[in-house]
Amino acid sequence: MAMNLQPEVTCPRCLDFFANTYLLPCTHSFCQRCIQTSLSLSGELVWVCPVCRAISQTNPFHGPQMMAVDAPGLPQGPFLEEGPFAFEEPLRFREGVTLDAATSHSLLVVSHDLMSVRCGKVFNHPAGDPGRFTEMPCVLSAPPFLYGPHYWEVEVGESRQWSLGVCLESVDRDETSTSDSAGFWVISMRSGGIYSSSSPDHEIPAWPGLHRVGIFLHVNKERVLFFDAVRKTLIHHEEDIHRGKEPLCAFFCPEEPREADFGTPLTVVYP
Repeated sequence: MAMNLQPEVTCPRCLDFFANTYLLPCTHSFCQRCIQTSLSLSGELVWVCPVCRAISQTNPFHGPQMMAVDAPGLPQGPFLEEGPFAFEEPLRFREGVTLDAATSHSLLVVSHDLMSVRCGKVFNHPAGDPGRFTEMPCVLSAPPFLYGPHYWEVEVGESRQWSLGVCLESVDRDETSTSDSAGFWVISMRSGGIYSSSSPDHEIPAWPGLHRVGIFLHVNKERVLFFDAVRKTLIHHEEDIHRGKEPLCAFFCPEEPREADFGTPLTVVYP
């Protein structure tokens, strides 16, 4: 019986159970996150249905919202089973994460398309904005991740210093370290090695030639996995991240500049 109900209570895009469900004019319904990621820019705001590709200029968030479905006992959607991690599974949930420039440290320069960030030597914003990081030169993504699986890739290039991963949306903007106890689940490149955010942090076995990092987050399963997106192999994973019911954001901390005016950028690659 549960298996017969599942198509009726799961989002057809992410295959997770409905929560904050919205109905498009074409009558297809999706969870809030999937509708947000189907937003396109073509001169004006339009929404493209991920199923039938119908285009609507009607904002679904101003239209009818369906009741969230609670179906205890049913499977909790797709996720990586215990054992060897298959790279193909996260690719099903690839999306173009965008940066929230309002959270960026004053030394950072965020691209106009909100897909790339680099660190400079000049302060670009006045001090005192409570939403911006004040100590670490980093920036978060928007909108936050509320539920379900998500996968994105970041080009790190030849950068010798960076941090990537996820964190609580509410992390202290004056924080000076990316430890899991402070609400960060990241990997960091520094001093020629890669380190996790575990307390105390530990070095991950050498990973030469890492130029693009794939990050898979399953909010419901409280799991984060890091891949070498070129070699399609797992680098590191964090299990049982303790977020309570707080939203999560992608976390980006690019290389600080050396001789040049800017450090190597971090760039979201999509598709």
